[in-house]
Amino acid sequence: MLVALYNTGKYHLLSVLIFTSWVTLVSACSFGGYTTANNIPVDYFDAFSEGNLRLSCGISCSGRWGWESRELRNLYDRQSWEDLVFLVAKVGHELDQGYYYLGRAAEGLEYYASAEVYYHLALTAEVKCDTPLFNNCNGLDIVQSTGFAMDRLKQLPNNNNR
Repeated sequence: MLVALYNTGKYHLLSVLIFTSWVTLVSACSFGGYTTANNIPVDYFDAFSEGNLRLSCGISCSGRWGWESRELRNLYDRQSWEDLVFLVAKVGHELDQGYYYLGRAAEGLEYYASAEVYYHLALTAEVKCDTPLFNNCNGLDIVQSTGFAMDRLKQLPNNNNR
């Protein structure tokens, strides 16, 4: 079959199409995306601390998210909150796990009102890291962890943003 395709020149065309698709996918993955709740350009950390950072890159960033997933989990485990926020914003993949990471970072940095916003976004995100076919949550149960986090925030005597 491949010999017949090669002899007709269709194999070359197929190779070009596959290569072009791969280059497009790789280049799309290298550009993350985030916006703010009101779409006004600001520094990502200012937007984050105010609860206004929104992840806006869809499926084209899923490869980059996968590539960075170990580092994201390492930053989370080390409680390196500012670095975690930077990497989540840089990749920008709109995913429940990304919003959970933002919520945990906001909580760790004592931006409690913002943490509540990100935890809510984690629970309502359309794209989930745990699907019927794959679990790419790196050992986290996002729904359970988010629920525990929201309960922790409710226990705080004053959970206003700093």
